Amino acid sequence: DTDYTVTIGQKVRDVFGQELAKPCVLKFHTTHLRPRIDVLGDVRLLTPRTDPVLPYRVVNPRVLKTRLLPLTPNQFLEWAFSMKADDCAGVLGSHGSLTRKSAEPYKQNAEALRYLQLGKLMRSGRGLVFYELATTEKDTCADPPRVVTRDGALLRTNLGLQAQLLPAEMRVWAPHLTDGSPAAGCEVVVYRYA
Repeated sequence: DTDYTVTIGQKVRDVFGQELAKPCVLKFHTTHLRPRIDVLGDVRLLTPRTDPVLPYRVVNPRVLKTRLLPLTPNQFLEWAFSMKADDCAGVLGSHGSLTRKSAEPYKQNAEALRYLQLGKLMRSGRGLVFYELATTEKDTCADPPRVVTRDGALLRTNLGLQAQLLPAEMRVWAPHLTDGSPAAGCEVVVYRYA
């Protein structure tokens, strides 16, 4: 929020060589930028050969709060089958004691490109991390005014699943994502998620 005053002096001439009769004073006020978070690339799945980073752009957050939740395969299965939470925010909330929190202050109207480094949370080269980015600056153009949040999950694995649904059967196979070769010995569980 800044007030500006611009004064155009009498010596300024127009295209016909005429000077101003008196100085021209212009006054205007700028408002602060709307807070915004853009997660870039919409990355959801990473292979072990891909750097485990999440690029994002942030505008005027005042303070950017970050919550990260790495889950082991067993913790993920417990969440998936118990249906205690049906979205990323719910998973982060239900595992509050396991989340890693941080806060980064920004100057007014600051804009930055950042990379959320997740490698330390995926020490084995594979893993699942839920994330939430939130501003403390409220978006006053929203109805009602609210802080801006972005959340999601990143899975880093070398195992993909392919399925073919036929009228009388379903075929499932598991290839390695890095080279497409079949992954031997995989146990696949099929269940109905309602």
